Amino acid sequence: MQPELKKAGFFLGLSFFILCWIGMYFDIGLLVILMSHFLPGLAFSLIILHYSEYTDTIFNRFLFIFLLTVIYILAVFFVDLRSDNKMATAIRLLIASSVGAVLLKACYDHFYALKIKNNATFIYPFFIGLLSSIPAAIAIYFYKSPGWEGTLINMLLYTGIFSIFPLWIYLMSVLIVKTDHGQDFEPEY
Repeated sequence: MQPELKKAGFFLGLSFFILCWIGMYFDIGLLVILMSHFLPGLAFSLIILHYSEYTDTIFNRFLFIFLLTVIYILAVFFVDLRSDNKMATAIRLLIASSVGAVLLKACYDHFYALKIKNNATFIYPFFIGLLSSIPAAIAIYFYKSPGWEGTLINMLLYTGIFSIFPLWIYLMSVLIVKTDHGQDFEPEY
């Protein structure tokens, strides 16, 4: 896997963050729904395949794109932002992010690395998904709490909610690049 995936992953996550934030600020619901509910899984899978050094069949590529898109959409609907239970929504976000990260890495390892490793396939993605979703879970918790109304406060909370995109996509990109070469993953400081 080419190291450029890390930079592309960061800019992809940042672009989703900015577009979602703009959509919320200007009250463009369709933009927010598309950018937060449907496109991240598709776009991230396409970027992974673009920077992949592996050659495979069109069917495998299509299946990888399809699985990652479906995994992402199911994770989003599992979170259920419309629920009135703020703690359950935040916990479901942490679970969906962690499980989604593990499933993405398992699909990648199955289709491209052709080797499933315990730490690199299950443990590291789980913690990356968990850590990258903590700011968003905290923001969702406060967003659903009474007394946090107002345009400025809502925009700050939206910033926290949408921060999951650059964090999650970048950290998963780093993990894929690091573990694809057989290296053990160590965070870069």
